[in-house]
Amino acid sequence: MSRRSVDVRRAAADDVDLLIELAVRARTDEGFDRPSAHPDDASRRAHLLAALEGSGTEVHLAMAGEDAVGALVLRIGDLMVLTGATTVHIEQLYVCPAWRHRGVARQLLTAAVAAGERHGAEDVACVLPPGGRDLQRFFARLGFAPLVTLRAVPLARLRSRLAGGHVDGRRRVALDQLVARRRRQLDRPEAVGHPGAAAVVELAPPPAPVLSATVSGRGRPSAGR
Repeated sequence: MSRRSVDVRRAAADDVDLLIELAVRARTDEGFDRPSAHPDDASRRAHLLAALEGSGTEVHLAMAGEDAVGALVLRIGDLMVLTGATTVHIEQLYVCPAWRHRGVARQLLTAAVAAGERHGAEDVACVLPPGGRDLQRFFARLGFAPLVTLRAVPLARLRSRLAGGHVDGRRRVALDQLVARRRRQLDRPEAVGHPGAAAVVELAPPPAPVLSATVSGRGRPSAGR
């Protein structure tokens, strides 16, 4: 491949087909195993056009001539709702495999810095795939440090787990209450009239050695003499 220069520019509505091509390649190259929420070109086009027109999202393209070789998706917003600090969120950074290790990712990240300066952001945060070791090392070399762990679960699975956990939780509470009642009964063997007292008396040791041991006042306790 000949050495071509790469230019980074902000994507516009006319670039939606280039973005669709990159999105499909990114899913394949990065090993996303979940079904796409936008499986056809029409739904992808509508989704990307909405992102391009949104005020809080920026999409930047790395272009080698007429070819799109990388993309950067940014979101401007709070780092966390409670902190109130404006942050540039790198939602996705993708470079075509043939163009990696050529400085394309660094060029794209200059757009993140420029966006942060425009919006008065204090930090830049990124989302990384768990298996992307090269990408994680790349960001670590640039000074990115772990801040939070972002996990995801399909909605249907979470609903199912929460429903099962609620039932299991009620069972655990009922079992704990039963054990607590049994312990209180064992601690009060004299309550013969209490429901379940027969079981308490049967499980308790014979009373004579206990009384003999407790009333013996001198020397070692007597064992039932």
